[in-house]
Amino acid sequence: MNGFNAVTAGSWHHMAGVYDPAATTAVVYVDGQSKGSGSLGQPMTPNHDELRIGIDWDFGCAMAGVIDEVRISSVAVTPAPSCPARSS
Repeated sequence: MNGFNAVTAGSWHHMAGVYDPAATTAVVYVDGQSKGSGSLGQPMTPNHDELRIGIDWDFGCAMAGVIDEVRISSVAVTPAPSCPARSS
C-alpha cells in the first residue's frame, strides 16, 4: 500500500492512516482523499517494537520532509464534529 506518491513538493499536506481491526485493513488518506488501502492479512497485535514515523521500517530510508503535529487515536477521526451541538 503506497499512498504517498500523490503529494506536491514544497506544500504542507495532511496525512492519515486508519486501521480497521475487524476487517484487518488499512486506508491511507492524503488531504482528506483516500490514496491507498490494503489488507494486513492478520490482526495487528501489541508488541515492543518502536513506533517509527517518517522512516521505512525495513529499509531505514527517511522521508525528505518535515513532520508536524503527530496524533495517534484509538478511534477514526473525521472532520465532522463528534458531539452534538449545544443548545443556547
